[in-house]
Amino acid sequence: MLAIYHDLLGIYAVEMETVSPVIEVVKCVYKPVVQCVGYAKNLKKNLENLDKAARDLYDRRDEIQLLIRNSAREGKDPSPRCKTWLKRVEDIEKQMDEMKEKYEQEKKCFRGFCPNVYSHMIFGKHVVAKIAEVSELVNTFKSDEGVLVDAPMRSVEMVSAPRVEVDSSTTRTVQKILEHIRDGRKQRIGVWGMGGVGKTTVMKMVNNLPEISQMFAVVIWVTISGNLSIRKVQNEIIARLNIKLEENVSNDAVSRKLFEKLKNTKYLLLLDDVWDKVDLEDVGVPAPSSENGCKVLLTSRSQRVCNKMETDVEVPVEVLSKEEAWKLFHEKVTDVIELPMIQPLAKGVVRECGGLPLAIIVVGGALRKETNIHVWENALNELRMAATSHIEDMEKVFKCLKYSYDRLKDDHMKSCFLYCALFPEDYSIDIDELIEYWRAEGFIEGARNLVEARNKGHTILKYLVDASLLLESCTRYVPNIYNSGKLLMEHSVDNQDWHFVQMHDVIRDLALRITSHGGEEG
Repeated sequence: MLAIYHDLLGIYAVEMETVSPVIEVVKCVYKPVVQCVGYAKNLKKNLENLDKAARDLYDRRDEIQLLIRNSAREGKDPSPRCKTWLKRVEDIEKQMDEMKEKYEQEKKCFRGFCPNVYSHMIFGKHVVAKIAEVSELVNTFKSDEGVLVDAPMRSVEMVSAPRVEVDSSTTRTVQKILEHIRDGRKQRIGVWGMGGVGKTTVMKMVNNLPEISQMFAVVIWVTISGNLSIRKVQNEIIARLNIKLEENVSNDAVSRKLFEKLKNTKYLLLLDDVWDKVDLEDVGVPAPSSENGCKVLLTSRSQRVCNKMETDVEVPVEVLSKEEAWKLFHEKVTDVIELPMIQPLAKGVVRECGGLPLAIIVVGGALRKETNIHVWENALNELRMAATSHIEDMEKVFKCLKYSYDRLKDDHMKSCFLYCALFPEDYSIDIDELIEYWRAEGFIEGARNLVEARNKGHTILKYLVDASLLLESCTRYVPNIYNSGKLLMEHSVDNQDWHFVQMHDVIRDLALRITSHGGEEG
């Protein structure tokens, strides 16, 4: 009997050895099956969780992008890790759209009564994996640490320049300048001509040339203007080179700092609107030479100033040819100048502008779309009054420009224009502040509240810009005259918008002449 019992135990043991692996296999299979069924069963809920996680991710993305835009003024760029993160978020956003579209298609299977279970399981598993990925991305930048790094110094900062015909006097001048820059024997190049002839336009075109970025490690643009300030020049170079300075640093200390930064750097220094000699040694700029390959390119209204700057060559800026002047005027005034009764008068007006781009643009802005022949006759007569032999060239330019001022609608608009001359030369004027100043001065009439005043102010501003008496501006370094010569930088988040306006230096000269003569330009 005992032997039979032992045999039965042996058989049971053998059977258990056979069954146990089967049970384990069933357990192993059962768990993934349940999990897969859960993917399908909880698909809708998991999609909602994914959508919530994605919204959190997009919110964080928007915060980081705002931080990047606001930090651009401080010379910061997104870190490589941040750029990779933003790219992954962009990919997630596209994938989310695709997943929502796929889910809608899944729901339509047999009108929702007989969904494809297998497809739902596969799709559900993908959703769960995506939740984990999105959550990981949300947690990557919980703080702002690691988002930004110091931006590398770009060799050239592109500037906005008007479109110019390939074969024009302006492009010919640019080519002459480029040939001198290529010449290793010439380190200082002067560009001169009367106000409004287009010297700054030429300088902008040189700055933007692809060849220039290849020739120099850094191109530095500094606008000098009438009142020379060594510290102002230093501040603009400091901002360009992203140099950090302590408070209350002397000019000599800044000079040493700049020299140390530039002594082994091949630079091109662009000095716009020079009125007197700028001592580069006082500024801290190493002298350009054939050995270091550095160059200085400057513009001035006077060839004498070029000589004081010890330029190796002086390039005069040509006025526009008759054909170029007519084409530019046509662009400003539109096709009304082709009307038989107006065309002869229009040609006379262009002739009186003497080929000066600024005069043509401003006078053209005053006559834009004008069809009244009497207005054209009056314009020509007024411009001819300046064409006398004893009046210097600049007096004739002012006469052309003042015609546009005289055409302003009323005294309030004229006051708004003249008020802009109170700001320093080449200053970028914040439009919101400007309109508030106009309102405080009582130049904006008929406004019952602040909102109406702002709307009227923007209307006046648009009129002055359209008349080419003010220039649009987006982003620019602004000399802060109220803060010990420190440099501030205003920034427009959207480069398509203009948040500032400027006065061309010649236009500002005109406004100052008018105000000094009690409203009459003499």
